[in-house]
Amino acid sequence: CDRLAQCRRGGGDGADILSHTGGLKCSGEGGEGFIPARRLKLAIAAHEKRLRRNFQGYTADAADVLIGFGASAIGRMPQGFVQNAPNIAGYTRAMAAGTFAIVKGIALDESDRVRAAIIERLMCDLEVKIDVATGRFASEIDALQKLASQGLLHIDNDHFIVTEAGRPFVR
Repeated sequence: CDRLAQCRRGGGDGADILSHTGGLKCSGEGGEGFIPARRLKLAIAAHEKRLRRNFQGYTADAADVLIGFGASAIGRMPQGFVQNAPNIAGYTRAMAAGTFAIVKGIALDESDRVRAAIIERLMCDLEVKIDVATGRFASEIDALQKLASQGLLHIDNDHFIVTEAGRPFVR
């Protein structure tokens, strides 16, 4: 949209337009439309390769910690995931006692964190570079060959790119 491009050229991030309208009204050859602020922020983050993905969906939030509130809520920290008591009674008892309601957790090791980063970049940027020379993820890379043979992924040595045909399968 011309208004967004004009705002971007002016060095802004669109916040001046967003704060007053809750989004961006666009008009052009294809007609008029409105981009809600949340989607516009995600589009800008994607364009700038700052888009993130967590278990709640896509986000422009760069925080490494996501705290879950409420029964069954899931939280994420660099060390791993935690889940609160899944039933309201258990959650309420923990809160009344002044304790954490966490009932289980999954610790991540370095390999898990690297895999997560690769998956996040592939989902958010639709491409990722993996150092294939180390052989570190050889079996996973071999499994990706099937997607490439189906036209869903293009593999160029260490560069993995989701194709147009593959985009609908990225969630």
